[in-house]
Amino acid sequence: VEATTPQLPFQSSATPAEQKRRFLCWNMVGSVASRVEATCSTIDIDFHDAAAMRPMHITDHYGFTMGCLGTRGALFACPAVPADSRPSTVFFRAFDAWTTNADWTLRLPAGESVQAIALAANFAALATDANNLRVVSLTGIQTLLLTLPGSVVSMAANGSELLVVMHQGLGFEYSQSLSVMSIDLDTGATVPPAALPLTPKAQLQWLGFTDDAAALPVTVDSRGVVRFQLRGKRFRNAWAPVADVSELRKSAQDHHWVVGATTEELTTILCKGLDKFPHVLPRPGMSLHRLRMPALPSGNANAEEGALEERYLREALLLGEMAAHDDLPATLKRHTALDQHLLSLISAACRSDRVLRALDLSTRLHLQKSFDIAIKLAMRARHQQLAERINLVLQAKVALAQQADAAADDDDEEE
Repeated sequence: VEATTPQLPFQSSATPAEQKRRFLCWNMVGSVASRVEATCSTIDIDFHDAAAMRPMHITDHYGFTMGCLGTRGALFACPAVPADSRPSTVFFRAFDAWTTNADWTLRLPAGESVQAIALAANFAALATDANNLRVVSLTGIQTLLLTLPGSVVSMAANGSELLVVMHQGLGFEYSQSLSVMSIDLDTGATVPPAALPLTPKAQLQWLGFTDDAAALPVTVDSRGVVRFQLRGKRFRNAWAPVADVSELRKSAQDHHWVVGATTEELTTILCKGLDKFPHVLPRPGMSLHRLRMPALPSGNANAEEGALEERYLREALLLGEMAAHDDLPATLKRHTALDQHLLSLISAACRSDRVLRALDLSTRLHLQKSFDIAIKLAMRARHQQLAERINLVLQAKVALAQQADAAADDDDEEE
């Protein structure tokens, strides 16, 4: 059995270093592009919201190969060049600072070189080839130094959380062996390294978080599979496939370069022909795509039912993820939308006399008014026994809810 060559460290949404004009970073804030010129390089920072932030141009004397863009600044790094006695250097450019001299530079000691960087609203993170994880405040204060259990592959940051993907050993049969760990830099809570799921014979190509309240970790592998890490009470820390980028192609030569995601959509840049990466000029445009889980087609269902079942599968899985972030009206809205999918499936099952399927679907309803509609659908299809059983399901759910309310009241009285 042949061992697999470990993949090299990378920055998400960065184009290859061989290009003289390349993107160091492209995310939902904007883009960072590098132009290699005769005596030095120039870095161009552009923002998607041009009204809020003006473009910036920075003269690069270090030859930065890594970049991160945030709302409060931009972070850059380059590896050491031993032949020229140039140390690995990190530079932070602050945005809208209320004072001068808000930018800062750090130089790593000889023999240590930055391999991956990440930037959040209140910290910057550097992972080095010495397996050091160095965390720095946005004013340049070193706040944390840890040893990583493996060589870094990529990092992503959001809020107070830092996500680090590392090699956990040699892979075999062209597959990588990676692990992922999470650190909350506010509380110090750490999720120990655990195996990172990838499609067999694939490499990790993109790492980030959903750009919404859920802030779920996201990966995209070289086979195009998009996965979310679940953070709710159910299936906590499990990974679920939510889309396949390769299915977005309209021709064999299309390639979708991922730049961001939410729990509903994926943001990509379409690259055509032999190009798998966008060129800096002309500036490419972004496109949005609804997520679609790789649900199995039902043998008795038509295409419309299959699409409804996929939406139910995906939205039911993500319902628990949003529970901690939604207020009561938002939760009610999600329950209503989920029940609408279920009622459409119940209606189709009634019309085709699949009463067991209809009853199973009805047990998954959330709202009493949805049960009332399901009973009417069964009656309209002349399935009297089905209507009676759906009513029994409703009564059982009401009884359970009353018991839960009574238990909560007892707890409050004891306190």
